Amino acid sequence: MKVVRLVAPPLENNVYIVYDEESKEGCVIDVAQASDEVFSFIRNKDLKIKFIVSTHAHADHTAHNKKIKAMLNNSILVMHEKDAILMKALFDLKYPYIHEPLEYQEPGRYLNEGDALNFGKYELKVIHTPGHTPGSICLYEEKEKVLFSGDTLFQGTYGRVDFPYSSEEEIIKSLKKLSKLPRETLVYPGHGPETRIGLEYWLFSL
Repeated sequence: MKVVRLVAPPLENNVYIVYDEESKEGCVIDVAQASDEVFSFIRNKDLKIKFIVSTHAHADHTAHNKKIKAMLNNSILVMHEKDAILMKALFDLKYPYIHEPLEYQEPGRYLNEGDALNFGKYELKVIHTPGHTPGSICLYEEKEKVLFSGDTLFQGTYGRVDFPYSSEEEIIKSLKKLSKLPRETLVYPGHGPETRIGLEYWLFSL
């Protein structure tokens, strides 16, 4: 499984293009404000993007959902229903780091715990990890032992829980769930460097 990371300013969002090098099927995870860069890469590699995935609703991760959906017309935008509702509300706000109108894109499919996104010979399983937002999700490829953790788990810490809709109690439960994954699991977070479950020793004392 090929994982390409783009870092999108100004909040240094990690944008992932994940694909099967044989079939060229893949997905985009958290496009942020990088639709042009993402589309350029996809076009140059002649990839067939099946899914545009939002791990959660925050605008720094979802600002260009509508733009990338227009560019990749045959791709399906997917996220958890609770965060689709939240995203619609958050798009009515103003952000100092977004200098363009925010346009809401209705998801084509809602994801729930245990759902799977298949592309080529790979399968990303959905793990519902509420806390940072009510509908935060992580995506796990079991054969590759790779986790895309959004803003739930970072190297050395976890996502903010000081928003009105966040819950520290819920994110602790979610992190305990992630701690059960194999310790060699490679973690690609929504911001910052990659890590491994086993390196995040603090997870095992929650």
